[in-house]
Amino acid sequence: MRSSPGTWVIESENEHALVYCTDVGALTTRGQLVRMVLFPTSVHFKYVDQLPVVSQLKRSETFFLRWTVGEGQQKPGLHFKC
Repeated sequence: MRSSPGTWVIESENEHALVYCTDVGALTTRGQLVRMVLFPTSVHFKYVDQLPVVSQLKRSETFFLRWTVGEGQQKPGLHFKC
C-alpha cells in the first residue's frame, strides 16, 4: 500500500486503508506549490525610493515644455486690443 509523504498507514484491507496524518505543511513539491498559490510573496518595486525624484523631473519637464512651446501660441479670445 502506497501512502503520501507525512502519513502512516495504520491498517489496510484490499483497496481501503486507514492512514494517520503526521505532518501538514509544504514538505512536498505539491505542498510548496499550493503554499505559493495561497500565500504569494509580496512584490516590492525596486525603485520606490526614486519615485519622488522622477515625479519632480516629470513635473519640471511638463512646465518647461508648456513655457517654451506654448509661449508663441496665442489663444483666441484671450488677447484684446483696445
